[in-house]
Amino acid sequence: MAEPTKRDEVWSFSLTKALQQGEDVTPADVAEKTGVSERVCRETMYVMHERGWLNRQTKSGGSVYYEQPYWLEFHEFDYPGEP
Repeated sequence: MAEPTKRDEVWSFSLTKALQQGEDVTPADVAEKTGVSERVCRETMYVMHERGWLNRQTKSGGSVYYEQPYWLEFHEFDYPGEP
């Protein structure tokens, strides 16, 4: 079995925080928690946004955050890993 890549870690943490915890997530948050560079986090999360897995929002000051897309709901009993 292949080892998870840095992008896998970003993908997993971002979705967990946005869906399971219902929180906004920033590339800086993900970088801090995963140890992955903020650049890799920004790039990965942008791809997630482009593919519809996260909604990308910009605050009035220009900072970017991501949130759960309206169509994707988290159901505790459907989660395949640790809740």
